[in-house]
Amino acid sequence: MLKDYIKGIEAANIELHSVSVMTGGKLAAEHFWLGDRDTPHVMHSATKGVMVLAVGLAIEEGKLGLDERVVDIFPELVPKAHAPQLERLRVRHLLDMTAGHERVFMSGSQRGDIEDPLWARYYMKQPFAREPGEKFLYDSSNSYLLGYAVAKRTGQDLAEYLRPRVLEPLGIIDPPWQKDPMGFALGCAGLYLSPDRMLKIGELYRNKGSWRGTQLVPASWIEECSRFHSDNSEHTVPKPYTACRSGYGYQLWMCENGAYRADGIKAQLIIVWPEKDTVIVTTGGCSVERYEAQTVMDLAWEHLDPERL
Repeated sequence: MLKDYIKGIEAANIELHSVSVMTGGKLAAEHFWLGDRDTPHVMHSATKGVMVLAVGLAIEEGKLGLDERVVDIFPELVPKAHAPQLERLRVRHLLDMTAGHERVFMSGSQRGDIEDPLWARYYMKQPFAREPGEKFLYDSSNSYLLGYAVAKRTGQDLAEYLRPRVLEPLGIIDPPWQKDPMGFALGCAGLYLSPDRMLKIGELYRNKGSWRGTQLVPASWIEECSRFHSDNSEHTVPKPYTACRSGYGYQLWMCENGAYRADGIKAQLIIVWPEKDTVIVTTGGCSVERYEAQTVMDLAWEHLDPERL
């Protein structure tokens, strides 16, 4: 029950700002420790779950291809001396976080140190440790490049491209979205959404890309994004954080119980639980060091099952 979920969160002294649950398309429960359903909250990496919708639409429109080489999207940015693996890097490797790089280089704490204002060019210069497709390494650089690829091929900023196709039909009008030094909306982070708007994104996923009878995103793309693509069992997070070792789709994390989610640091979560026909959304300022987002999810499985609400 919701009251037991609230008790669990407060007993663990977790800074959760909100929790909302929709089942079968209807609001089943909500609680706010800070703000209300219309309070914007930075999504951090949960932004990736919105950005990837644009990738699917660009693919449907023939402007991008899953097996298209990154060097063919940005030929003018490829340095003369570059890693040979870059030639074999494809869009699908960006989507499932198997680019093959040696290290993470575009996390939130690193982006401020990038001296080149053209971040895509900075991406092309990075060293590789393995062939693309071989191993999972979570890095927002791949998501950033996907968003920039959409802009390159469509001639529209990521936010502009999504506005008439997804955002406005959902009633999400010009949400704040952080930009790179060149003025492009980040594909990896920086989108601000309220709990109500997060639920709409979750509902779009739950309904396989359909919203009020209109197919906004191909159902096949929703299915592709939300299925297992990468083994992340060796992901470098604390061992108790099992939700980050249960598989990775296309910019979405698999959960231990068959659910999947867009996941932003500090528990910005859009969870789709197909088996239960349910969407769970949380916002918060949870501790990363104490992997509190895992507790947020564990308590959700225990208390927010719609059969108990």
